[in-house]
Amino acid sequence: MFACANDAKAIKSTSRIFLGTYVFACFWFCWLPNILYSALGYDIGISRWTIVVSVSALMIFIIGFSLPAPSAHIISTSTHTLELCREFAYKATILWAFPAFAFALHFGLLRWNQPYGSGDRIPLLHQAVLYIHLFLGTLFIGAADSNRHRRQIAIAAVVIILPRLFISLHWGRFFLAQGVLPIILIALARGWISITGRRTLQLGIAAVFILFVPALTRGTDVLGVDESGRSAILSFLKAGDTLSFLENNRDLYWRCPPLLVSLTAKVVPYHALGICTIDVGDVSGLPAVLDTLLTHEYSNDLLTGTGGNYLLELYLTGGIIAIIVGTLIFAYPCRRFIDWIGHPTLYAGIWAECLSRAFLAPRGNLGYVYERVPSLLLATLLVILVCQMGNVLRQPPVPLAAPASD
Repeated sequence: MFACANDAKAIKSTSRIFLGTYVFACFWFCWLPNILYSALGYDIGISRWTIVVSVSALMIFIIGFSLPAPSAHIISTSTHTLELCREFAYKATILWAFPAFAFALHFGLLRWNQPYGSGDRIPLLHQAVLYIHLFLGTLFIGAADSNRHRRQIAIAAVVIILPRLFISLHWGRFFLAQGVLPIILIALARGWISITGRRTLQLGIAAVFILFVPALTRGTDVLGVDESGRSAILSFLKAGDTLSFLENNRDLYWRCPPLLVSLTAKVVPYHALGICTIDVGDVSGLPAVLDTLLTHEYSNDLLTGTGGNYLLELYLTGGIIAIIVGTLIFAYPCRRFIDWIGHPTLYAGIWAECLSRAFLAPRGNLGYVYERVPSLLLATLLVILVCQMGNVLRQPPVPLAAPASD
């Protein structure tokens, strides 16, 4: 699994892989369903304007991602603090795996034999337990050194992924991706994984697994034909099409700019303030982010949420100018994050999580990419404080000097 590689070479290779994967995500969520429908003679209802804007936005993203910048760590810690927190994070990851597995099993039993789109959503307590586990695990892996911690890295990766895999088999497939992608990105940027033909095939198989296997196990039909007589796999792909949102919702009504709400939804208590909220089904007071606005318009059911499209979010904020500027601003930090995860730091897991969420921007919103950064930074600082206090308490008391004799 691990291989020695020059840091700069590994980071450069990871940048190419990230960019290629982002292009694939745009193709998968925006263009592939419409290309297939059009090839089979169906009316896709997508105008030339929408196609040109989406392709141009991808070109702008590539430009923004490629802009040069000094490679510097914006946040650093001492080697001693890094060692203390790394040891703490590994032990905490292993211990927290027990409640994570227990809650994953409990949710799986709750969802047993329930079709996708029915039943209850994943409880908040379950989410809290699993996200704390993900934070602790990526904190350790981001701070780890493969020359000294190979075994611990492998163990941490397994215990992070397995509970999320079990939940994804009964729930959302991207719940699994949230655990897998940050680990892979860190491993690539550190040179732990050498990109060969065999390794590329393995990563491709993992991607296919995440995209299709959870859909099959939760009851989604992707084989045969659907009720309309069309290919089930074609309907499955079309259901994930987000380019139509940009085509059909440029006049979507909103009281607060969806981009502003999505970027601040985790730090501003919109529900308590009674502003910038919307009701979906029997759930009231939800922050009015783009995904929620679209779900309200299309299904009015959070269990069958529609997703979104960050281009529409930008367009609603300021038209074409906002798409151009916003895409550049979105792309530029992604390249910097890859530089920052290429070296052991306590914050590498945070940047890796932002990168993994960036892949979903074509079917989501920009706030989703960055929404956990404030809480994760605060949690990391808390871990540093706890580790330093623990280290002080473990130090032997300094003996008092004997009084001088007359």
